[in-house]
Amino acid sequence: SGANGATLSGTYTTKNSVNLGELLLPSDLQTGTRDDSWFFGMQFVHYFGESAMRSEQRWGAFLKLGMSDGTVNPFQGSIMGGVGGRGLFASRPDDSFGLGYFFVDFSDDLQSVINPFVTFDDEQGVEAFYNYAVQGWLSITADLQYVDPALGDTDNAFVGGLRATIRF
Repeated sequence: SGANGATLSGTYTTKNSVNLGELLLPSDLQTGTRDDSWFFGMQFVHYFGESAMRSEQRWGAFLKLGMSDGTVNPFQGSIMGGVGGRGLFASRPDDSFGLGYFFVDFSDDLQSVINPFVTFDDEQGVEAFYNYAVQGWLSITADLQYVDPALGDTDNAFVGGLRATIRF
């Protein structure tokens, strides 16, 4: 809707689900399924100053947090946040930009099951992009990402991209 705000969400279930701590165990060693699970999340959006009133030059910040029991959900916790908007430069009102960060805390139960075979940690990264509006029908976006992947024996990755969008 474009308004400042916060959202809280949560779930709880008693449905039987696979217990991630036993995912790779032979069936005769598994103790059964997990019969409850929960998730809680919060999301915040805030637009800055008078730009909050003009959608064509809006800047804002966002933050999204989530956590779960990590027993049946592969994501035990996460945080994502950033800033972005349009009109970073007064002479370029149709350009857009963004800078963001993410961190994913994978389930301890899932990590303990996988780690004997491969190192599996948490994951985090940053991303920055700038979308240059050449004409109303053509834009070019440059994107840079840096990721510290969950697979612990995998090198960190720095990725750059460039794309063009043509609107007919």
